[in-house]
Amino acid sequence: MRKIYQGDIVSAPPTRVSASAAIRAVSRDEGGISFVLVNDVTADVKVLRIDGRLPAEGGYLLRATAPRDR
Repeated sequence: MRKIYQGDIVSAPPTRVSASAAIRAVSRDEGGISFVLVNDVTADVKVLRIDGRLPAEGGYLLRATAPRDR
């Protein structure tokens, strides 16, 4: 956000309304990156290791939960 406010980036990155839409978008963009729940990952994308660990391994630094209905 800081880069947007400083004028280094002219627009925010696109957002998607669902995990499947995000996965479709990044699977078509060689430099694409997105955050989705591990249960939504398909073979079309690569899951990134953080400090050498994948999400199913202990100590993975990125955690998320699905939003709850309000």
